[in-house]
Amino acid sequence: MLALLNRPRNSGTTMQTPEPVIIVLAAGLSRRFGTQNKLLIDWEGEPLIRRVVKIAQECGDLAPLQSARVIVVTGHEADIIEEVLADLPVTFARNKLYLEGMGTSIAAGVRAAPPLPVPSETVCPPSRAA
Repeated sequence: MLALLNRPRNSGTTMQTPEPVIIVLAAGLSRRFGTQNKLLIDWEGEPLIRRVVKIAQECGDLAPLQSARVIVVTGHEADIIEEVLADLPVTFARNKLYLEGMGTSIAAGVRAAPPLPVPSETVCPPSRAA
């Protein structure tokens, strides 16, 4: 699980308090676990991924993660993972490049997060003619 705490909310030209985002990485193959997807094993009566997401949502009730958006990045067995979590208030981000490593899943989660606004006072230098 990865928590991003500094996603400022943008209200026109005024920056508001940060909008916290919790990214749950659920795209991997679980190779070290054997042939079964570890996210789907039973843990205290429910699939492990469901338990992890519920814990992430509970963290979202704590400051500074209050009302955090939970993004679940899927890849391997995405349809099954998404079905297990279908009734929970999460956003899914599918990582088609999950076989290329965890970094691609982190990137997919960040892309699914609210965009970072560019402050209005930012000035880009003019391009220089050659």
